[in-house]
Amino acid sequence: MIKYILLLVLLVPINALSQPPGTEGQAQFAKNYRITLSTNYEYGFDTDIDGGGEFNLNRFSIKGDYTRQLNDRFSLSVDTGYIFYDYDFSGSEGFGALNPWDKVNRVSAGFRIDYKLNQKWTVGAGPFVRFAGESGAEFGDSVTYGGTLGFFYAPNRDILIGTGLFVSSRIEDDVLVVPGILFNWQVNEKFRISSLITGARTELGPSVQFSYDIGNGFSTGLSVGYEFQRFRLDDKGVAVNGVGDISVLPVWGTIYYDINRMLSLAFYGGVGFFGNLELEDSNGDRILKEDFDTLFFLGAGLKVNL
Repeated sequence: MIKYILLLVLLVPINALSQPPGTEGQAQFAKNYRITLSTNYEYGFDTDIDGGGEFNLNRFSIKGDYTRQLNDRFSLSVDTGYIFYDYDFSGSEGFGALNPWDKVNRVSAGFRIDYKLNQKWTVGAGPFVRFAGESGAEFGDSVTYGGTLGFFYAPNRDILIGTGLFVSSRIEDDVLVVPGILFNWQVNEKFRISSLITGARTELGPSVQFSYDIGNGFSTGLSVGYEFQRFRLDDKGVAVNGVGDISVLPVWGTIYYDINRMLSLAFYGGVGFFGNLELEDSNGDRILKEDFDTLFFLGAGLKVNL
């Protein structure tokens, strides 16, 4: 049930507004520009798979966001990202013994135009394209397309609420259409509740964060999200040109340290619940699906504001 509630968080790019009310300030090299670069590394510890076997994974990501205020009403946002996954399956039976995939790449790019209707209302829309495939997978069979549309209401600098629609094609599956909400509430000078979060581990799916500013450059965050991946497999192994599918509900805590206005570090750890792995053939028909035990992970990230 929780994962379906979290899917109601609008899956729009993090830079849905050129400067969301209540979010932290960002250094700028010119008045009308903002660039954010972020990268992180994460390790998922050995996790048992129902039916036999286990797996662990290494994940590396890098992401860039560019926003330009075109005039008093229009702004343009561009985001690009790359994620590399290295899975290690093992075991003498079950899903682990199949060793269904190992190195998976995900590349994404998109842009959106936001239009300020008045002092409180903004509308934004834009397309995106994504590649998700195991190393060696056919490029054309690993690409999906989609777009987002959102309406945002900001009665003051401390509150933002929005609603909209996320639409995307999927690899060997029906088109995904998700309506939902987006929000940011700066409760007081220290405490914030938001789905407008950036940096480490926020590119994997919708999430909500409760954050607290400790002071002296330190802050903490408690996040819950829903992650889902679907990717094309290569022309080798047990499912030639097949499809891999993973979903999990992670909960994690983060410690942030702002070195200065340009650089910030993040160290985090958490657990993933209700995870499952699915292997499908080249037509999207299920070969095997298994749940996996609680996944423990640790990671660190760096964010640069230009």
